[in-house]
Amino acid sequence: MESKKVVVIDEWLMPKGVFKLKLLLRFINYYKKLIKNFSQLAVPLM
Repeated sequence: MESKKVVVIDEWLMPKGVFKLKLLLRFINYYKKLIKNFSQLAVPLM
């Protein structure tokens, strides 16, 4: 992955509200195969 894209995603604010959380999880769902331990990282968001 390009490091510029990773930095941008890392700087995103935490989602506030259920709707924004669902949008974030849909976006991340595309990349979950590339993120090590994704399921463990996503648990605190639920």
